[in-house]
Amino acid sequence: MNRTDVAVLGGGPAGLAAALALRQRGCRVALYDAQRPPIDKACGEGLMPEAVRLLRGLGVALDERDGVNFAGISFHDAHSSASAAFSSGRGLAVRRTHLQKRMAARAAEMGIVLHWGASVQARAGGGFASANVPIHAEFFVIADGLCSTLTAASGFRERNCYSTRYASRQQFRCAPWSDLVEVHWRDREQLYIAPLGDDEVGVSLLTSTRGRRLTDALPDFPAVAHRLAGKALTSSVRGAVTRTRSLREVIRGNVAVLGDASGSVDAVTGEGLLSAFRQAHALADAITAGKLEYYAMAHAHMTKAPRRMARLLLLLDRYPWLERRFVATMATRPETFAEMLRVHLAEQTWSGLMWSEATAMWMGRRDTKGDPRVDTSLDQGPWLPYATHRERGL
Repeated sequence: MNRTDVAVLGGGPAGLAAALALRQRGCRVALYDAQRPPIDKACGEGLMPEAVRLLRGLGVALDERDGVNFAGISFHDAHSSASAAFSSGRGLAVRRTHLQKRMAARAAEMGIVLHWGASVQARAGGGFASANVPIHAEFFVIADGLCSTLTAASGFRERNCYSTRYASRQQFRCAPWSDLVEVHWRDREQLYIAPLGDDEVGVSLLTSTRGRRLTDALPDFPAVAHRLAGKALTSSVRGAVTRTRSLREVIRGNVAVLGDASGSVDAVTGEGLLSAFRQAHALADAITAGKLEYYAMAHAHMTKAPRRMARLLLLLDRYPWLERRFVATMATRPETFAEMLRVHLAEQTWSGLMWSEATAMWMGRRDTKGDPRVDTSLDQGPWLPYATHRERGL
């Protein structure tokens, strides 16, 4: 294999994962970021089981000393709750700053040249420069996040962008009350609760209302507000924008885009880092093979399932009555909720889920008729995929 020089432009978890994966494959890698570690960002702080495994494969072995294991996901609203455990291990809730610091330390250990505090600009004639000095590399990887300035400057065009929403996050000094990441639903917004330590929880708000922060919304989630009443804050509030968007292309010449810079789904899916880590491995394989088009094909395949899940969850966000029926139904069909979680983690396909559901209904194993908790008027077929199909213009 020929040795390949790569410049990674962005030092968040996505850029660091790409740099680590490339270095593992024998590439000489330099990484640039205008900030200095640890770099924080407003986001949920839960790593899915596969994300933990991918990090371990990169030599970043996180465990309980770095955060708190969590067993699955639960949905809650004012009327019902549903939960599902992971079928392939446990996730890890870890502070974003700690994750980025651990990944940066691993990058330094592997001999990646790290340029912290070095802003990068796209040059008019092509290529990139830092402090007016051209960056020489055979390949460039743009991984500077959702609001990337380098993608547009490099000629990457946006295909679509919709569902702009707003996020804010804080941590509280409070013992976790569950080993699940909780998602609390209310009209047009969600509250995420993740355990971060023996005496700390992270709370993130996703809302459609511009300017609305976690402190504004917390009283509208009385169950959570009661648990956090009087608890000290362990961080300042951080805000961000979250969007569902895609680009017309993810490679141009010798430049590739990665992570949120390459397109994103609404943060309601909670799997942004997992997608970035998957992309990092695919990109490293493509670059070491000298075939960036392999990455473009892999990226298109990888983003299909997350976009479908985002459409589904945004459908629930848009129509509160549908969300209430969904959570109530999942509360009485935990097997279905667990299978949907497997779809989300790419352990099951949508077609496989539909076949499983059809078989279960035919065999009568999940018959809810007569259960007063469930409105069976929607049980005349695969109502949820049909609703999602009708809303495909989201």
